[in-house]
Amino acid sequence: EPLEALQALAAAAATVAAEPRGVAFLQTHLGGALPRREWDSVAKLCQRVEFAIHVYSEYRVSSVAPFKCLYLEALDGPTTEALVNIGIPPESLYPCNRDAAELRGLHERFPGIHPVVGDIYSAFREQEFDAVWFDTTSTWLKREEAGQPWNRAIVPELQKVRVAAVTLSCRQVKGGAVGFANELQALMESMGGKFEQGVREYSGKSALTNMVFGCARFPCARELA
Repeated sequence: EPLEALQALAAAAATVAAEPRGVAFLQTHLGGALPRREWDSVAKLCQRVEFAIHVYSEYRVSSVAPFKCLYLEALDGPTTEALVNIGIPPESLYPCNRDAAELRGLHERFPGIHPVVGDIYSAFREQEFDAVWFDTTSTWLKREEAGQPWNRAIVPELQKVRVAAVTLSCRQVKGGAVGFANELQALMESMGGKFEQGVREYSGKSALTNMVFGCARFPCARELA
Protein backbone atom coordinates (compact mmCIF):
# COMPACT_ATOMS: atom_id res chain seq x y z
CA GLU A 1 0.00 0.00 0.00
CA PRO A 2 1.73 3.25 -1.15
CA LEU A 3 0.26 5.41 1.62
CA GLU A 4 1.47 3.21 4.48
CA ALA A 5 4.86 2.82 2.81
CA LEU A 6 5.33 6.58 2.54
CA GLN A 7 4.14 7.16 6.09
CA ALA A 8 6.79 4.73 7.30
CA LEU A 9 9.35 6.45 5.10
CA ALA A 10 8.43 9.89 6.47
CA ALA A 11 8.89 8.66 10.02
CA ALA A 12 12.23 7.07 9.12
CA ALA A 13 13.39 10.19 7.31
CA ALA A 14 12.58 12.38 10.30
CA THR A 15 14.52 10.01 12.54
CA VAL A 16 17.66 9.86 10.42
CA ALA A 17 17.70 13.44 9.13
CA ALA A 18 20.20 14.60 11.75
CA GLU A 19 22.38 11.51 11.53
CA PRO A 20 25.64 11.46 9.53
CA ARG A 21 24.43 8.43 7.58
CA GLY A 22 20.94 9.79 7.10
CA VAL A 23 21.27 10.55 3.40
CA ALA A 24 22.87 7.15 2.79
CA PHE A 25 19.89 5.51 4.49
CA LEU A 26 17.46 7.39 2.29
CA GLN A 27 19.55 6.61 -0.79
CA THR A 28 19.14 2.91 -0.02
CA HIS A 29 15.38 3.15 0.48
CA LEU A 30 14.51 5.74 -2.13
CA GLY A 31 17.06 5.42 -4.91
CA GLY A 32 16.06 7.79 -7.70
CA ALA A 33 13.56 9.65 -5.53
CA LEU A 34 16.37 11.17 -3.45
CA PRO A 35 16.85 14.90 -4.13
CA ARG A 36 19.11 15.38 -7.11
CA ARG A 37 19.98 19.05 -6.69
CA GLU A 38 23.12 19.74 -4.68
CA TRP A 39 21.38 22.35 -2.49
CA ASP A 40 18.44 20.06 -1.74
CA SER A 41 18.07 18.55 1.70
CA VAL A 42 16.52 15.75 3.70
CA ALA A 43 14.12 18.36 5.09
CA LYS A 44 12.86 19.09 1.58
CA LEU A 45 12.46 15.41 0.87
CA CYS A 46 10.37 15.01 4.03
CA GLN A 47 8.18 17.92 2.93
CA ARG A 48 7.47 16.30 -0.44
CA VAL A 49 6.61 13.02 1.26
CA GLU A 50 4.28 14.76 3.72
CA PHE A 51 2.55 16.70 0.94
CA ALA A 52 2.16 13.54 -1.16
CA ILE A 53 0.67 11.63 1.78
CA HIS A 54 -1.91 14.33 2.48
CA VAL A 55 -2.83 14.76 -1.18
CA TYR A 56 -3.18 11.02 -1.72
CA SER A 57 -5.30 10.62 1.41
CA GLU A 58 -7.73 13.28 0.18
CA TYR A 59 -7.66 12.01 -3.40
CA ARG A 60 -8.79 8.56 -2.28
CA VAL A 61 -11.92 9.84 -0.56
CA SER A 62 -12.75 12.81 -2.80
CA SER A 63 -15.93 12.81 -4.88
CA VAL A 64 -14.63 15.73 -6.94
CA ALA A 65 -13.81 14.90 -10.56
CA PRO A 66 -11.23 15.70 -11.63
CA PHE A 67 -9.11 16.10 -8.50
CA LYS A 68 -6.64 18.96 -9.18
CA CYS A 69 -3.29 19.62 -7.46
CA LEU A 70 -1.31 22.83 -8.11
CA TYR A 71 2.33 23.28 -7.09
CA LEU A 72 5.57 24.94 -8.14
CA GLU A 73 7.87 22.61 -10.03
CA ALA A 74 11.15 22.49 -11.96
CA LEU A 75 12.44 20.35 -14.82
CA ASP A 76 13.75 17.56 -12.59
CA GLY A 77 10.24 17.16 -11.16
CA PRO A 78 10.79 15.85 -7.61
CA THR A 79 7.31 16.80 -6.38
CA THR A 80 5.64 15.40 -9.49
CA GLU A 81 7.59 12.18 -9.02
CA ALA A 82 6.51 11.90 -5.38
CA LEU A 83 2.85 12.45 -6.25
CA VAL A 84 2.84 10.00 -9.16
CA ASN A 85 4.72 7.37 -7.17
CA ILE A 86 2.16 7.42 -4.36
CA GLY A 87 -0.72 6.96 -6.79
CA ILE A 88 -1.94 10.37 -7.98
CA PRO A 89 -2.66 10.18 -11.74
CA PRO A 90 -0.71 12.66 -13.89
CA GLU A 91 -4.03 14.05 -15.14
CA SER A 92 -4.63 15.47 -11.65
CA LEU A 93 -1.33 17.35 -11.53
CA TYR A 94 -0.86 21.03 -12.39
CA PRO A 95 2.86 21.84 -12.03
CA CYS A 96 3.57 25.57 -12.29
CA ASN A 97 6.66 27.42 -13.52
CA ARG A 98 7.30 30.72 -15.27
CA ASP A 99 9.65 28.94 -17.70
CA ALA A 100 7.70 27.09 -20.40
CA ALA A 101 10.80 25.12 -21.42
CA GLU A 102 11.07 23.60 -17.93
CA LEU A 103 7.48 22.43 -18.11
CA ARG A 104 7.85 21.03 -21.63
CA GLY A 105 10.66 18.82 -20.41
CA LEU A 106 8.58 17.77 -17.42
CA HIS A 107 5.62 16.93 -19.67
CA GLU A 108 7.83 14.63 -21.72
CA ARG A 109 8.57 12.63 -18.56
CA PHE A 110 5.00 12.69 -17.25
CA PRO A 111 2.49 12.72 -20.13
CA GLY A 112 -0.95 13.72 -18.95
CA ILE A 113 0.06 16.48 -16.55
CA HIS A 114 -1.34 19.97 -17.08
CA PRO A 115 1.61 22.42 -17.17
CA VAL A 116 0.76 25.90 -15.86
CA VAL A 117 3.08 28.55 -17.30
CA GLY A 118 3.13 31.70 -15.19
CA ASP A 119 2.46 32.88 -11.66
CA ILE A 120 1.12 30.34 -9.15
CA TYR A 121 -0.86 32.98 -7.24
CA SER A 122 -2.71 33.99 -10.42
CA ALA A 123 -3.36 30.37 -11.33
CA PHE A 124 -4.77 29.72 -7.85
CA ARG A 125 -7.12 32.70 -8.12
CA GLU A 126 -8.30 31.89 -11.65
CA GLN A 127 -9.04 28.16 -11.24
CA GLU A 128 -10.43 25.83 -8.59
CA PHE A 129 -8.02 23.31 -7.06
CA ASP A 130 -8.22 20.61 -4.42
CA ALA A 131 -4.60 20.78 -3.24
CA VAL A 132 -1.84 23.39 -3.49
CA TRP A 133 1.75 23.92 -2.41
CA PHE A 134 3.06 27.48 -2.33
CA ASP A 135 6.74 26.54 -2.24
CA THR A 136 8.09 30.08 -2.20
CA THR A 137 10.86 32.32 -0.90
CA SER A 138 8.36 35.06 0.01
CA THR A 139 7.35 36.08 3.54
CA TRP A 140 3.73 37.22 2.91
CA LEU A 141 4.47 40.02 5.38
CA LYS A 142 4.56 43.80 5.23
CA ARG A 143 8.09 43.76 6.61
CA GLU A 144 8.52 47.52 6.43
CA GLU A 145 5.56 48.19 8.74
CA ALA A 146 5.59 48.10 12.52
CA GLY A 147 4.74 44.64 13.79
CA GLN A 148 5.22 43.18 10.31
CA PRO A 149 1.55 42.26 9.71
CA TRP A 150 0.44 39.76 7.08
CA ASN A 151 0.03 41.25 3.62
CA ARG A 152 -3.56 40.17 3.14
CA ALA A 153 -3.48 41.29 -0.49
CA ILE A 154 -1.20 38.38 -1.37
CA VAL A 155 -2.07 35.74 1.25
CA PRO A 156 -4.02 33.06 -0.66
CA GLU A 157 -7.43 31.80 0.46
CA LEU A 158 -6.15 28.42 1.59
CA GLN A 159 -9.55 27.40 2.93
CA LYS A 160 -10.65 26.83 -0.67
CA VAL A 161 -8.67 23.59 -0.95
CA ARG A 162 -8.57 20.23 0.84
CA VAL A 163 -4.78 20.29 1.31
CA ALA A 164 -2.48 23.31 1.46
CA ALA A 165 1.27 23.33 1.98
CA VAL A 166 3.19 26.57 2.45
CA THR A 167 6.91 27.29 2.35
CA LEU A 168 8.00 30.81 3.33
CA SER A 169 11.24 32.63 4.02
CA CYS A 170 11.84 34.18 7.42
CA ARG A 171 14.72 36.43 6.34
CA GLN A 172 14.47 39.81 8.06
CA VAL A 173 11.43 38.60 9.98
CA LYS A 174 11.25 39.72 13.59
CA GLY A 175 11.05 36.86 16.07
CA GLY A 176 13.19 34.51 14.02
CA ALA A 177 12.36 31.18 12.45
CA VAL A 178 10.60 29.58 15.41
CA GLY A 179 8.41 32.62 16.01
CA PHE A 180 7.51 32.88 12.34
CA ALA A 181 6.65 29.16 12.19
CA ASN A 182 4.18 29.75 15.03
CA GLU A 183 2.69 32.74 13.21
CA LEU A 184 2.23 30.82 9.97
CA GLN A 185 0.56 27.96 11.81
CA ALA A 186 -1.81 30.40 13.52
CA LEU A 187 -2.63 31.96 10.13
CA MET A 188 -3.43 28.60 8.54
CA GLU A 189 -5.43 27.48 11.56
CA SER A 190 -7.45 30.71 11.41
CA MET A 191 -8.57 29.57 7.93
CA GLY A 192 -9.62 26.18 9.27
CA GLY A 193 -6.40 24.27 8.72
CA LYS A 194 -5.77 21.09 10.72
CA PHE A 195 -2.19 19.93 11.26
CA GLU A 196 -0.64 16.56 12.01
CA GLN A 197 2.96 17.79 12.34
CA GLY A 198 2.64 21.57 12.56
CA VAL A 199 4.68 24.31 10.92
CA ARG A 200 8.43 24.04 11.54
CA GLU A 201 11.63 25.80 10.56
CA TYR A 202 14.38 24.33 8.38
CA SER A 203 17.60 25.24 6.58
CA GLY A 204 17.33 26.57 3.03
CA LYS A 205 19.88 26.91 0.25
CA SER A 206 22.19 29.02 2.42
CA ALA A 207 22.41 26.27 5.08
CA LEU A 208 20.93 28.80 7.53
CA THR A 209 17.67 28.13 9.36
CA ASN A 210 15.71 30.76 7.47
CA MET A 211 12.71 28.89 6.02
CA VAL A 212 9.46 27.52 7.43
CA PHE A 213 7.12 24.82 6.11
CA GLY A 214 3.71 23.52 7.05
CA CYS A 215 1.06 21.29 5.49
CA ALA A 216 -2.57 21.25 6.63
CA ARG A 217 -5.93 19.87 5.60
CA PHE A 218 -9.00 22.09 5.20
CA PRO A 219 -12.75 21.51 4.87
CA CYS A 220 -13.48 21.19 1.17
CA ALA A 221 -15.43 24.21 -0.01
CA ARG A 222 -16.05 22.62 -3.42
CA GLU A 223 -17.85 19.61 -1.93
CA LEU A 224 -19.72 21.59 0.75
CA ALA A 225 -21.02 24.19 -1.71
